[in-house]
Amino acid sequence: MIRAIDNHAHSISADYLKVCPEKEFFAFLTESSQPRMKEMACRSLNAEQLKAELYRSFNLSNFDDYMALRAGSAHVHLNQLFDLAGLDTLLIDDGFSRGFLDLAAFSSISGNRRIFRVFRLEALFEEAIKGEDTFAGCLALVKARLSNLCKSEIKTVALKSVLAYRGGLSLSTKLAELESFDDLSSLTDAEYVKFRGSLLKSGRIDSSLAPLYLLLLAEAFRFARAEQLPVQIHCGLGDDDALLEESNPLRLQPFIRALSRLAKLPKLVLLHTFPYVKEAAYLASMYEEIYFDLSLCSFLAAPALAQGIKEALAMSPYEKLLAGSDGHSQPESHFWGMFNYRSALGEALQGCQASLREKITESVLCQNASLLYRI
Repeated sequence: MIRAIDNHAHSISADYLKVCPEKEFFAFLTESSQPRMKEMACRSLNAEQLKAELYRSFNLSNFDDYMALRAGSAHVHLNQLFDLAGLDTLLIDDGFSRGFLDLAAFSSISGNRRIFRVFRLEALFEEAIKGEDTFAGCLALVKARLSNLCKSEIKTVALKSVLAYRGGLSLSTKLAELESFDDLSSLTDAEYVKFRGSLLKSGRIDSSLAPLYLLLLAEAFRFARAEQLPVQIHCGLGDDDALLEESNPLRLQPFIRALSRLAKLPKLVLLHTFPYVKEAAYLASMYEEIYFDLSLCSFLAAPALAQGIKEALAMSPYEKLLAGSDGHSQPESHFWGMFNYRSALGEALQGCQASLREKITESVLCQNASLLYRI
C-alpha cells in the first residue's frame, strides 16, 4: 500500500473516547451548527457507507459493539484506523481547537506517524490586534511570531488563511493592489484604534477590519514567499460562517494573476474546493504556483469524491492535486477521508494502464505533498 500524506487535517477531541449515542457521534459528518442537522447526519448515504466500512473492517455488526471496541482499545484503535487508511503523515492546522488535543499530545498517540504543523494566520492576527494598542506593536508581534515558527518542536510546513470566513475571497482583489507588499505604512494610528475597537467587540476579524487585515495578510504572504512556505487557503464548502458563493476560488484569480506576473506569489494550496473543483483545477492548470485538494469533501461528501477527482484530473496536471481529509474531532473522519481518496482515485483512473494508475496514485497520495512541503 502506498503510504499517504494527509495534506490538511485537524487534531481530535480530547474526550474522543467518550461513548456517545449514534446521533451524537456522527455529528462530524456535517458542518451545520444546528442541533437537528447534527442529529440527522447519521442518517445519510455517507454515514451509512462509513458505518458499513467500519463494521466490515473490525468484523462487527452494530454501532454499540463498535463503540465498546473503540473505548476498550483506546489509542490502539486510532492507529488501526490510520493504518487501514495507509496514513503515514498528517499536516495539522491547530488554529482551530474547540477542546482538541494539542499537537504534542496528538503526536504522542499517533504511533510512528509524522506530524507537521500548518500555522493559521487569522488566529495570530486576532491575538496581535487584541494584545497591542498600536499598529507598530501589532505588526512587530506578527513578524516575531512568524520568524519564530522554525523554533517550535513540531515543524511548521505551511501557513493557512481562512479569508473566506473573514470577509470572503473577493477581498483578495484589494490584496493585489498592494503589489510589492512593501508598503505597510498606509494605516494611521487613529484607523488602527478604530479597527482594534471593532475586533474587541466582536472577538474576531470581520469585513470592517479589511484594511488592517489585508496589511497583515500582505506581510504574511511576503514572509511565506521568502521562506518558501506554501499558503493554504480555504475554498468551497465549510460552515455557515462563510457564504459559499464567496468561497469560489475564481474570486482569487485577480490576486493570483497580479502577483504571479510580478513573481511575488507564494505557492498556494486551494483547500476543499468542492463544489468548485473545476474552477480550482482551471487555476491549477493556468498558474505554476497553484495546487489544490478535495479535503473535507473526502469525508463530508464521500459519495461524490470519485467524480470530483475525475473533474480535477480532467484539466489540472496530476502533480497539482493533493490528498487530504480535513479530519477533525473523531479519528474516523481522518480514516474516512483518506480511505475514500484511495478508492475514489482507483475509480477515477479506471481504464488507464496499470503503470499509469500507480504513477498518478503515488503522485496524488504522497509525492506531490512531499515535494511541495519539503517533507
